[in-house]
Amino acid sequence: MSTKCQARRCKEGAKHKVDLSGTQGSFHVELACEEICLPGKRVCKECLTHQQQGKHKNQSKSWQGFIGEEFPEWSRIVGSAKYLAKLKERGLPIPEDMGRPKKVVATSETTEVVKEKKPRAKKAIKIKDEVVEADPTPAPAPLVKEPVQTKAIESTQSTLHDVDVQVIKVRKFEIDGRSYFLDSNKYKLYKVGSDKKPGAYHGRWNREKEEIDTSFPDSDREI
Repeated sequence: MSTKCQARRCKEGAKHKVDLSGTQGSFHVELACEEICLPGKRVCKECLTHQQQGKHKNQSKSWQGFIGEEFPEWSRIVGSAKYLAKLKERGLPIPEDMGRPKKVVATSETTEVVKEKKPRAKKAIKIKDEVVEADPTPAPAPLVKEPVQTKAIESTQSTLHDVDVQVIKVRKFEIDGRSYFLDSNKYKLYKVGSDKKPGAYHGRWNREKEEIDTSFPDSDREI
């Protein structure tokens, strides 16, 4: 049974890089090789050549190690030692999903999206009728009962709600020149709001076709 190459790859070009600005501030996005392994090997023919030569002047032709394993010292891929050192140098936060293969432009910016589910209202207080009877008094005439009176009790308490809060971590990146927020776990896309924060759910990022699929519903939304 044929298996895919396990080597870590990267490509040249602006859409395959992360720019942290400044000198030597450009880093490549980590990609997984799509080729088939050679018999008895973990890599394909092209990656075997890269592995044998090691470092090359172009990062895309250098050996970058295996997916999920350590980066070589010369690697300038997002998640490598050089990348983490640049984040520390610039005082930027280190993302939690380092080393995961991606096919989109990623950034180190991490934002939390707080989604509130629809509140569930408490049951309203029912108002019951109260019967008031007149006190009997000694008299020759028969006792007469007062008619039933209804008393309403006004409540000054506001209706209570249970609110479930779900925290989702997203990263800001661009597709065809347009900015979105990406949930790396489910590859869900959110629009950028007018306040530059995550907005409404937009669709799913199809990693195979490298396009946005807006037909997928939001799986975290209550029906």
